[in-house]
Amino acid sequence: APKRSPRSLPPALAEHPSVRIIVGQVEACERPTIIRTLLGSCVAIGLFDANRGVGGLNHFLLPSARDVSEEKAASYGAYAIELLINAVLQLGARRSDLRAKIFGGGRVLRNVVTSDIGAINIAFAKNFLERDGIPILAVREGGDGGLDVSFVSSTGQAFVRPIAVTQLTAVVLSDKKQMERVAKPPQDDGVELFS
Repeated sequence: APKRSPRSLPPALAEHPSVRIIVGQVEACERPTIIRTLLGSCVAIGLFDANRGVGGLNHFLLPSARDVSEEKAASYGAYAIELLINAVLQLGARRSDLRAKIFGGGRVLRNVVTSDIGAINIAFAKNFLERDGIPILAVREGGDGGLDVSFVSSTGQAFVRPIAVTQLTAVVLSDKKQMERVAKPPQDDGVELFS
């Protein structure tokens, strides 16, 4: 069951249910819900149709990959964005009224990997949405840290705060673990599928 939203949000939102998502998850809602996530180098896209009060949020680790298991697919932007678009459309959103907000892409792994994964994720999200003709109303990048995002599904309203240094270590470790987990190729289970 969704929890009540945290007290740090405006009082008018205090009675909305609240749901937290992690990397590889997508949440779409047809009733006003606050969807929360913590981001390091990952990106979250908030997608909504304010005319119909429908919206959602995803949380992905990397833009794309080849030969990904279905279990890990939503960790990649190409799949996570499609899942989010389809989920809000199934709840009654009209494609022409969809609007997006992009969050995250912090440079929290700069001492772990050589490429700026956060910047790559942000660029991918922008290109994907622009190619799909979905207007981007805001982009809030993580800079050198992480972000705590609270997204109101029905209106697209977002409350974003930088993550405290004490929380950032946990987010970086989580991002690193998730990268290692999704980067592993699926194990051969001895079953061959034919198409």
